[in-house]
Amino acid sequence: SAKGLDVESGTGTANNVKVDAKEGLNLAVTATSGDAYGIAASGDKAQANIGKINNVEVAATNGDAYGLLAAGGAKVSDDQTSSAGSVTVTENTAGKAAYGLAASGDKSALNLGTVDSVTVRSAGRGYGLYVGKDSEISGAVGSIDVLDSQDAYGIYAPEESASANVIITGG
Repeated sequence: SAKGLDVESGTGTANNVKVDAKEGLNLAVTATSGDAYGIAASGDKAQANIGKINNVEVAATNGDAYGLLAAGGAKVSDDQTSSAGSVTVTENTAGKAAYGLAASGDKSALNLGTVDSVTVRSAGRGYGLYVGKDSEISGAVGSIDVLDSQDAYGIYAPEESASANVIITGG
């Protein structure tokens, strides 16, 4: 697998990571065998506070691909005062999945200001925004574009306890 920015919390520890790139963060991650993560936080004590995000590009072969991910109770947030650029995710293997913005499990939260565009290309399943059980995604998104070979979802929140508080601006 390949990881851009990965924050994990272990038992009894708290990981708080703040990234402050004055000109904005540009991140490109490619995995040729396994999962690929652009910005990911996992575990109930993990927090990633990202400053300005320009572009996140993630590609995976033989694995799932995630642009921005909060899992297992983690929190990911960006600079709410400036817009993020694009999140582009490509997954090249049938039967695998690509996720643009995802929050999954145990009160995970992805709290963003504005994301200009989310683009997902997948040989398997593709999700622009994926909100799992007991999780939340909030913010504004200019556009969501999902193209894949099996199943395509712009916004997918299959559980009653999922919260997608997202405004699509059409920008």
